Amino acid sequence: RLSSLTGHYGNLYSEAARLLGAQSETPPCFLLQIDEFKLLLDCGWDSSFKADYVEQLKPVTKEIDAVLLSHSDPFYIGALPYLVGRCGLTCPIYSTVPVRRMGQMMLYDLHASHATVEEFNLFSLDDIDAAFDRVHQLKYQQTVTFEGKGHGIAITPLPAGHSLGATLWKIVDGEEEIVYALGYNHKKERHLNGASFDLTFRPSLLITDCANMLYNQRRRRARDEQLMTSILGTLRDGGNVLIATDTAGRCLELTHLLEQLWQNQQSGLMAYSLALLNCVAHNVVEHAKSQVEWMSDRVTKQFELSRDNPFNFRYLHVCHSLQDLARVREPRVVLASQADLDWGFTRQLFQQCKSKSNERCASRAPSWRPCSEPSALMPPPPPPQQHLAPLATPSTALTTNPATTKTPTFDDYGEPVDPNVFNALFAPSAVADLPDGGRGRNTAALAAAAAAAAAAKAAAEKRAARDAEPPSKCLVEQVDVDIRCTVAFIDFEGRSDGDAVKKIVSTLKPRETVLVLGSRDATDHLAEFCRTNMGLAPERIHTPANGETVDVTKEAHIYQARVKDSLISSLTFFPLGEYELAWVDASIHLEGPTEQPTLVPWKSGRPPDHKTVFIGEPKLHGVKQRLQEIGMTAEFQGGVLVVNGRVAVKRTEAGRLLIEGACSEDYFRVRELVYSQYAIL
Repeated sequence: RLSSLTGHYGNLYSEAARLLGAQSETPPCFLLQIDEFKLLLDCGWDSSFKADYVEQLKPVTKEIDAVLLSHSDPFYIGALPYLVGRCGLTCPIYSTVPVRRMGQMMLYDLHASHATVEEFNLFSLDDIDAAFDRVHQLKYQQTVTFEGKGHGIAITPLPAGHSLGATLWKIVDGEEEIVYALGYNHKKERHLNGASFDLTFRPSLLITDCANMLYNQRRRRARDEQLMTSILGTLRDGGNVLIATDTAGRCLELTHLLEQLWQNQQSGLMAYSLALLNCVAHNVVEHAKSQVEWMSDRVTKQFELSRDNPFNFRYLHVCHSLQDLARVREPRVVLASQADLDWGFTRQLFQQCKSKSNERCASRAPSWRPCSEPSALMPPPPPPQQHLAPLATPSTALTTNPATTKTPTFDDYGEPVDPNVFNALFAPSAVADLPDGGRGRNTAALAAAAAAAAAAKAAAEKRAARDAEPPSKCLVEQVDVDIRCTVAFIDFEGRSDGDAVKKIVSTLKPRETVLVLGSRDATDHLAEFCRTNMGLAPERIHTPANGETVDVTKEAHIYQARVKDSLISSLTFFPLGEYELAWVDASIHLEGPTEQPTLVPWKSGRPPDHKTVFIGEPKLHGVKQRLQEIGMTAEFQGGVLVVNGRVAVKRTEAGRLLIEGACSEDYFRVRELVYSQYAIL
């Protein structure tokens, strides 16, 4: 039996982080090392897919022991199929169920957006499938403990808001707690609850982003009114509205909002059309329908009471191509991917602004009104248009050396049957080879042989079609687009702004911070706040540059010791959650040739007295619930829990619970309940 001994022996608790996405707005990718165990925290890649960005990961890919994914957006997971398919990443990957499902849809759509306009070979659809096949799906607050090199390290996903299944990661190693919190949103939204930090307080290390530190959001009502006014004004003037968004993340909040607006007869929107356009739109909607339990309390309660699923759309048309969209009558509102307008359907629709607006005189309303996320506030001129020009259609026979391969064709009923296959089977030479010449009871054998031959032929043709794609070349065409539309920026990003981030960080009270994912000014702003408002020493605030390694090694003074059975049997244990704790008074003996420290019963008289120790971190929300269960009135007033109007319970700056009130029965009942939340040694 092993136990932990705090004393002067002391070993080193090592954390080191190699950082991509520090002091910049490049996609996040952090390699966290705890002793010999290496965790990859996200592996983002933006839609430009610059190969040099992931080159730094190649040398360490096979050293990674586990990957933690926090969001489903390619900005956080875009490099995952490349690492699995091309770099040999084989370790387990962890995410919530929605991040796994929606992330796969995001990368499918992103791959299709690139493959239609350029020779995209960084990763394939098979690589995407292989990557997500390795994902271990977790629920919120489900703890996983590693073995082997990671023995004693535990990970727990917590709600992050922002998008379905988005995660704050709590990483615990012994007495040390690390919180990895990027892209979170503390506010409740229509289909999502806000981020939850209830299960963490005073972490040893907080890794958080500074992206929105210099930005303050508008109120939600004003934002929604601006969106409504922009849409309705454009539609009434006969124009169309393009909303550039993502594939399966923030678009869910937008579709939910717009569906509600369309259902409101007083909005005046029912006369117009609403469409969702991306390559996997149907799958995204179906996945959203099946994940109501991951949504806001209001949505789940409504579903439990009336089976009303907010993603059973009545007005939203689900489209997978421009041909599908053409069947949706105008004027219309289209939510299309990708958000940056560089690729995908948003780029194609944005380029149509010229031809559409030319149908109207200059004084008429704009044809398209793109409303996008911050990255598309002022859309850049579109890059040179690229497309693939096949030299042979799929149904054409391709002559190769030394054989000729015919690519199979398909109609509405599948692949046409080749009668020559069956003619060959029924030829005299083939029939004669059967036991009874093809007569009587061996007819079944003949049919089986025919089916096997047809299946073999189909499999061969399928392999040929897969392995020998039609030769193609990339043609680059420079297109000047005369944009005649209004571009409006409406913030539906769904992330906490600067003021909220500062409040959250000051509430968590981390002992040390690593600030990433933001401009130099934004990073300095949060670092200065941590110094002046939280009292953190400068050496405890890390603002690394991109690619820099941060060493936050801790000397924890922890040593492993063996415990004698005779000592264990004499201890009194107290329960605390899933653990049992006991105070130990013992002597230390060094035993054996290795001088293994061993705890034995105290032998030199009576052990010294010790002060009472309260172990645990009860939450005020939990205390309130327990008080209400025993019939007492408890409510929060300015952050203080007031019980029966007589007793106040609050948390001090040091993190302790303080009970105040007149000496009464209520006071002692409250104190007894609060004490019961601790293990008292």
